[in-house]
Amino acid sequence: MMIYIPPEIVDIIADYHDYDKYCKPQHKEKLNHIINDIKNMSEIMSSISPVIAWNCWGPGSKEIEFYYDIYDDSDEDYDY
Repeated sequence: MMIYIPPEIVDIIADYHDYDKYCKPQHKEKLNHIINDIKNMSEIMSSISPVIAWNCWGPGSKEIEFYYDIYDDSDEDYDY
């Protein structure tokens, strides 16, 4: 037995596969942030090694945060 799905519903579902409409705007925005970060870092360093990129922006950044607790927002670490 075959289930009948109205063409309107099929069109709505198929529309979600439209990369340009649904995914490209978010991907472009994220890519622009990454490109700007790379440009800003290139003004400080002549070359950026993959290890630095992995530690600062990639999965390694979560390890640094966990092991060194560098993103602690509590005020008790500061001397005023």
